[in-house]
Amino acid sequence: MGSPVPEQGQFEQVLEQSRALAAMRGQGRAVLLESLLSRLIRIDPTAGELVGNFLTATEHISGDNLLALGRVVASQSRGREGLRTQQRAAVDLLIVAPKIVEEDAVLAAFGVTRGKLVRTKRLKQIGYLGVVDGRTVLVCSPKHDGNTGMALYVSEWLHEWAPSVAALIGMAGGRANEVKPGDLVLGEVIFDYQHGRLIATPDGNSKIENRFLSFPVAGDLIRDIPGLDRDDWAASMKSACVDAMNSLSLPRSKRPKATTMKAWTPTVKSGGILAGSTLIEDGSIEKLTKSVHDRAVAIEMEGAGFAAAMQEWKVPWISIRGIADMGGHPDYMDENGKTRTKEWQFPSTFAAAYLLRSAISVINVFAE
Repeated sequence: MGSPVPEQGQFEQVLEQSRALAAMRGQGRAVLLESLLSRLIRIDPTAGELVGNFLTATEHISGDNLLALGRVVASQSRGREGLRTQQRAAVDLLIVAPKIVEEDAVLAAFGVTRGKLVRTKRLKQIGYLGVVDGRTVLVCSPKHDGNTGMALYVSEWLHEWAPSVAALIGMAGGRANEVKPGDLVLGEVIFDYQHGRLIATPDGNSKIENRFLSFPVAGDLIRDIPGLDRDDWAASMKSACVDAMNSLSLPRSKRPKATTMKAWTPTVKSGGILAGSTLIEDGSIEKLTKSVHDRAVAIEMEGAGFAAAMQEWKVPWISIRGIADMGGHPDYMDENGKTRTKEWQFPSTFAAAYLLRSAISVINVFAE
C-alpha cells in the first residue's frame, strides 16, 4: 500500500510552525525540530524519510554553511509558492472590518457590493472587490474578534494580495471625557496592553509585569486624513448612513433615535488605541487607559494583531474606530438601565469608513 494522501491543512500547520522555528535562537530549537519532524512523518512518511536523508547528508557541513544553505533553500521555496513575489495581486486599499456589522457598514460607506467576490487560494477566505474614486478596494472580515485571530487572518490575505495601504475600520469603546458615542478615533498608536510576563516578588509570590507593545502609525498617513468634523461633512455622512440603515432594514434596537441622529456631529480625535482580548463592560476604561498610556482614548480587541501583521509585511496601515459605547461607564446608561447597547455599532463604523473614503484622493502613498 502507498502512503495516505496528506491533508493540505496539516502541511500548512507544520509549515507555519517551521517558519517560527527558523526564526528562533537557542538550544530549545532542537526539541521543537524533533517534534515537527515527528509530525511531518505522521503526515507523509515519504516526505519524512526524504528530510531525514537530507539531514544525514549534512554530517560534514559546518554550522555556518548549513545555516546559509537552509536560508537559501527556504528562500527559493517561498519564491516557488509565490509568497511575497510578483504573483501577489495588487490592490490600492485593503480594508479589514472585524465583525459582520462592521463589514456591512464599510461596504455601505464605500458603495462596494458583495457581487464581486474573491477568495484566498489557501483557506478560502472571502472578500469583496470594488473601485472607489478610481482606487481598487478590497473589503474583508474575519467575523470574529481577537488579536491573534486577526493577525492570522490578515496574514492569509497578505500571502496573496499586495495592498498599497491597509486600514482597520470598526467600532470601539471610548474613554469618558475624551470621546462620546458616535465620535471617531484616528489611531496614532495601538497598544497591546495585555502583553506581560510573570515575575517573582521579594515576598516569594508572583505578579504580572506589564510589557506593553506599541505599534505607531506612519505619521504621513495620519496627516493625509483631513479633519472632517464640519457640519457639511457630517450632514452628507449622516444622510448616507440613514439610507444605508434603511436599505439593510436595521431594527430600531441597532440604530440611534431620530432625534439623536439629527444632533449627531461626530468629532474626529487623534490618539492611542488599546487592543486586548478582554471586552470591557465594567466602566474601567478610564482607569485602564491611565495605567497603560494617557494618550489612549479608545479600546478594542483586534488592532495589535492587525498592526503586527502589517508591520511584518511592511504594508502602510491606518486604524479608524467609531465609538460604539463607553465600556459600561455609568454616565452613559439608557432608559432601560443598560450601559452598553448596540445602537451606535453600525453608524459609528459607517462614519469611520466614510471618513476614510473621503480621504482617498489625498492619501499620497497611492501615487508612489
